[in-house]
Amino acid sequence: MRKILQLFQIKKDELKPSIILFFHSFFLVSVIITSKTARDSFFLSRFDNNLLPLMYILTALIMWKGVGYIQKVLKGKNLLQQNIILHTSFAFGTILFIFFNKGVFVPILYLWVEIVTALMGMNFGSGHKYIQ
Repeated sequence: MRKILQLFQIKKDELKPSIILFFHSFFLVSVIITSKTARDSFFLSRFDNNLLPLMYILTALIMWKGVGYIQKVLKGKNLLQQNIILHTSFAFGTILFIFFNKGVFVPILYLWVEIVTALMGMNFGSGHKYIQ
């Protein structure tokens, strides 16, 4: 264990935060890759790929307004509360899309995945300040 800590230049009191952030990063990247692949496959199986440029524009507009609004809502909450809110809403929203997966809900799912994964990534970026 000592060799590993020396190799990665991790001090003994930094071990727990390093492990937590490593696993959070690993699972975050896994969720992002898997969800975006599923989102794209689901969208393209129901709509023509000519609609993708429109989805990119809608994604940019939603991210511009939506992420700022959600960050205001989450402001003042600690990182654990923010992650619980985000992950719960992501799970709940995704479960809803199991039942509502036709018509206009497919593009909404496309945008939903983009917003939630962006917010999770932003929370991870600020996470190192809060883990003791």
